[in-house]
Amino acid sequence: MALGALVIQERLNLSDEETVRQITENPYLQYFIGLPSFQDEAPLHPSSMTHFRKRLGRDILNRVNEWVAEAQTKPSPEDQIITKDHTSRNLLRPTADDTAFIRKLHWQIRLTGCERTASMAKNWASV
Repeated sequence: MALGALVIQERLNLSDEETVRQITENPYLQYFIGLPSFQDEAPLHPSSMTHFRKRLGRDILNRVNEWVAEAQTKPSPEDQIITKDHTSRNLLRPTADDTAFIRKLHWQIRLTGCERTASMAKNWASV
């Protein structure tokens, strides 16, 4: 939680109070720092940020920043797809065929979500 909060503060260039406020209001930031679900209360006190900075130090934060930057430049195996001719292509730079496949996949996901929502609404209405 501490490292995540410091990364958020560094990336968004926020004060301690503003960092805690942003984390409190944003479920994505709460997930980023490791909370299992959204909570309305502040997960930490602004004074904790000072304690975190003293414990972790600038050196560790810089190293983590370098790891993140390095990881973003290397495509991971999850970013690769295997094509019909058994070659590997990077999804981060899709071709026209990949784009069509991705659009079709997104459409199928939307339809599945709509079907599930309709099914849940029918079940709820029958209760």
